[in-house]
Amino acid sequence: MKKVKVVLVRPNYHSHLITPLLGLGYLSSYLESKGYDSKIIGGLNLSYPIAQIIKKCQGVDFIVR
Repeated sequence: MKKVKVVLVRPNYHSHLITPLLGLGYLSSYLESKGYDSKIIGGLNLSYPIAQIIKKCQGVDFIVR
């Protein structure tokens, strides 16, 4: 059976504070414990524009923002 691929995204927005992605980390850990393949993309931390985030989400089953 194929694993369902999930990407958890925090988009890039204008902020002077960059906080850890704790909530997404907890959610990712839970999804993996249930057999999902999850990945986190921190657009703010990595300074990714939306186009680059979309490119990294190709081939996934679900995108959570």
